[in-house]
Amino acid sequence: MSKKNSKTEKKHQEKLVAVTATLDQTTSKITDHSQPSEAMKIMSAPEKDMLCIIQDEEPPLDYPLHPLKMSYGPDAQEYEIPSEAREAVLQQLYPFNPCPKLTEKRLDIHEQKEFVIQDFRVIRERNRNFLVSPYYPRSGGMVVDWMPIDQDLIVQRAR
Repeated sequence: MSKKNSKTEKKHQEKLVAVTATLDQTTSKITDHSQPSEAMKIMSAPEKDMLCIIQDEEPPLDYPLHPLKMSYGPDAQEYEIPSEAREAVLQQLYPFNPCPKLTEKRLDIHEQKEFVIQDFRVIRERNRNFLVSPYYPRSGGMVVDWMPIDQDLIVQRAR
């Protein structure tokens, strides 16, 4: 194995350890599922922590932002993505391989509802652009919460 591959593999391993530690810390803080804990006052905080580990900071997209009312916590900032740009935005922001097609369906595990990928939303937070489900304002489903429907699929983090 070359030194470059070894360093890259080590970096990915460190990120995996960091994601696992973040998930462990978060789940240990959750005791009452009927009310968000102090650590959970911001919608999808654990998912955002995990995505921040695998997604670098990035400049804002060239689309208008507007406030998105959340079921709890502060409003999010959502991009207005025109239909003709949705494929390119999905390809740009989807953090795993393979990237799904706009016509594919996924299950939002928070909401326990299916949606078509083309209905995704994009929010701006923590100097990053996050893909979220159409149900995000109600239950917080981010891209890490999208599950394939009726297929065996192995996903890998995009490099």
